[in-house]
Amino acid sequence: MKYQTTFKSMIGLTVILSLPGTMTIFIGVTENTPTMLLLGVTLFAVLATIRIRFKVTCDELYLTSTGLLFTKSLKWAEITKVVRMADCGYPKNRFYGPFVYEFRTVADSLKINFKLFPIECMTKILRRAKELTP
Repeated sequence: MKYQTTFKSMIGLTVILSLPGTMTIFIGVTENTPTMLLLGVTLFAVLATIRIRFKVTCDELYLTSTGLLFTKSLKWAEITKVVRMADCGYPKNRFYGPFVYEFRTVADSLKINFKLFPIECMTKILRRAKELTP
């Protein structure tokens, strides 16, 4: 199973980046300031990059997460614990949102923000993790 971010699933981030992007493009065009225009285009480019780059892949052997700058994989057989980051206490519960889960092995960990993905991604992966972890 491969899950890609969608603009619908990341609606909050889309609004947060689109509104200032639209305003800065408008200001750049009306005031003839190329830096504002470039800033607005950059905000939309960041949004498009997140949409294209972020993905979670789940197969029989591995759970793989691709972020903006990295790709990380864990073997399902090595996952010992799945933790909701909001339940970890201060300061982690303030830094990570309620949809961030950490998949832990003995030597490594992988954090996935399921808010950026369709809801079936979170339900299927957490169900699979529950089946496989002790």
